[in-house]
Amino acid sequence: MYKLKDFVTDEMLKSVGFYKTPLQHYRFDVSNNHHVLVDKNTRKISAVKYDFKLLKLIEIESDKLQVLIEKGWVEEV
Repeated sequence: MYKLKDFVTDEMLKSVGFYKTPLQHYRFDVSNNHHVLVDKNTRKISAVKYDFKLLKLIEIESDKLQVLIEKGWVEEV
């Protein structure tokens, strides 16, 4: 599990393609069903997809998460 470091701003996330949802969470759509989400309260990051058979989110691998890691914007928790 990863968490955004304190210095990462809204503008920094927007610069790599994230956008703010109406609930104030940040999201990057990898495809129609794959997402990288940033929780607005905990700043934890998860790469997930919605499994329609199981009716829940499951973790996935994502290149967008790797971009945040390479930029040094996240830490492991």
